[in-house]
Amino acid sequence: MAINLLKTMELAFRRHNVSGDLLPPALSDVKRVCDAKLLGVCFRHDLNFFKHIDSVVATWNQRLYLLGQLAKQGLGIYALDSVFKATVLNKISYALPVCFTYLTEGRKDMVKRVLKRPYRMGFTFQFYDLGDLNKIAQYKLFRSSRS
Repeated sequence: MAINLLKTMELAFRRHNVSGDLLPPALSDVKRVCDAKLLGVCFRHDLNFFKHIDSVVATWNQRLYLLGQLAKQGLGIYALDSVFKATVLNKISYALPVCFTYLTEGRKDMVKRVLKRPYRMGFTFQFYDLGDLNKIAQYKLFRSSRS
């Protein structure tokens, strides 16, 4: 297997108060970046997930608009609930076990506000709490790692 050096990037994780002078020298022909998207999750050099949460919320808003259009077309609540779980809920559940502990209270409140909207608009049967979603995601992650 050959590595394509034109597409290869280096992301060095470090604390935000540590200067770049203390990092090892960059590899030749490899670009050093401050943030990168890996498997759909935006990582930053200081493990700040703001960019990831902002992109997830923007995607949610687009998908909630789509659900509104589907509801206007007469799609039933059972189908809307299924579409919501498949397109919106899975988007946050994917990286939640990793990024939840790094979120500030402001970002958690923003996600909680967005999570209230589908229930209030009638797209789903139940209200989803961010803390409960995190507990479920953690349980699934560690249960599957033991098997």
